[in-house]
Amino acid sequence: MKLPFGERTNLWIHRRYRELLWPNYGLHSLYLAARGRRVEPSCADLTVEGFGRSGNTYVVHALELSQQRPLRIISHFHYPIAVGRPARAGVPVCLVLRHPLDSIASYCQYSDWSPQRFIDDFVAYHTYVRPYLDSICVARFEDFTVDFNCLVRAMNGVYGPILDEVEDQNGFSDRVFRRIEARQPGGRVDELRVHRPSELRRRRKPEIVADIEANYGRGMAEVMALYDVYRQRAEALQPA
Repeated sequence: MKLPFGERTNLWIHRRYRELLWPNYGLHSLYLAARGRRVEPSCADLTVEGFGRSGNTYVVHALELSQQRPLRIISHFHYPIAVGRPARAGVPVCLVLRHPLDSIASYCQYSDWSPQRFIDDFVAYHTYVRPYLDSICVARFEDFTVDFNCLVRAMNGVYGPILDEVEDQNGFSDRVFRRIEARQPGGRVDELRVHRPSELRRRRKPEIVADIEANYGRGMAEVMALYDVYRQRAEALQPA
């Protein structure tokens, strides 16, 4: 949601919101409850969370499509509380990770905010989640969209045998994408927002990436430093 002020004021208000609520789970829980959203680890089998536009929807649909038993999944909050509370409660957490240029550029495709908002969000999100990094599973978008069993094996390596491997991955991603399309609101696919590859977004992306690289170098340096920490965790969880 775009705030009704100038860009600098909007960014300042959003920054204060992050600083006040994101690290304070009690206060943030009350805020989310007031909005009809609750993070309830006691009602979940596992958690699929991560920065937005990083493959959260893909993983949830892939799990719903591939697992033999129904799973109760915490997902799509995109706040540190949705990692921290389940991790503290012993609920398995899969944190999805995508290259920041890709996820930030994807956010910018359909948002009125400048890249600065999402750069700041990326840094804050991964800073607040970092204390849990060594006890959760991290799975890279570039891996699980090619071989979903990479994610399954990583989760099972951290938490024991909790997920079934996909027996036949031939055409699996296409089946996941069809499932995502079929669940679009009103049956209408918005090519800017739909959570699968889009030719429209592909054509628009280079200009956005060029703007980020040319004008947001300082912020992206901090983003990439954090991304490398999480990438190393993801790579460490993959079998040799």
